[in-house]
Amino acid sequence: MNRAEAEEVANEVFVVLWRRIDQFDQEEPLAWLYSVAYKSVANRYRGEKRRVRLRDRLFSVPVGDQCVPKISSYAASKID
Repeated sequence: MNRAEAEEVANEVFVVLWRRIDQFDQEEPLAWLYSVAYKSVANRYRGEKRRVRLRDRLFSVPVGDQCVPKISSYAASKID
């Protein structure tokens, strides 16, 4: 994860914390923060895996005896 992605995840964490402030655990504030951060990072990696699998599937669309890279290169540029 690069710096820009880490900043995006940090922003997501604070948005989630703000939206769920009514669920704030006053006895364990760091545990609550870490839990939200962990889930946000896990969601980021899970989404990245899905994008990679989709890109790989698009690159392997069979047309006759060949795969079609034109469609997949366009789609891959939109995914990345």
